[in-house]
Amino acid sequence: MPIRYFIDLPRRTPKDLPNGRVDFFELDLLQNVRKGQVLAEAYDEPEGFDPRQFPAGENTYVPQDNPRVLCASVDGHAYWKDGKIHVSPEFVVQGDVDYSTGNLRFAGRLVVKGTVRAGFIIEAKEALVEGDLEGTALIRGDLEVKGGVVSGRHKVIVGGDLRAGYVLNSQVRCVGRWKSPSS
Repeated sequence: MPIRYFIDLPRRTPKDLPNGRVDFFELDLLQNVRKGQVLAEAYDEPEGFDPRQFPAGENTYVPQDNPRVLCASVDGHAYWKDGKIHVSPEFVVQGDVDYSTGNLRFAGRLVVKGTVRAGFIIEAKEALVEGDLEGTALIRGDLEVKGGVVSGRHKVIVGGDLRAGYVLNSQVRCVGRWKSPSS
């Protein structure tokens, strides 16, 4: 069955710039998708198409009104696992946000098990940073930093509440409340 896929595998390679240089901060590690977005489509198939032939994984569905497409049921990142397309509303970085990950822009909840290093950017609906936040953070909802915000010249903008161990020498704008770990 011919199926056209609309998601790519993560690149993890620097982005080529028009001037011949490369950008080591933009690695396109995530494939963001929105709820209802088409991930795959059957084409050139006779009338007997069976939607169960789609490689449907977690958080995907085939709409009743169009059984020839596979869609995301949540905002998140699309990925391949065990031959199926899955969508997860959470993305976990097992270490630091640095040259190994590049900047991360995510439609869902971002969890960083390490530190967001200086010079790097995270953008997300909400985020948890288990180490320190040294770089820029643009978070639409809540941000929790188990270490401290030590971003120096980088900006931290939070649309919800900010919970951090401490804030040191940083530009922080928070729409909600700032909470210490004890509150």
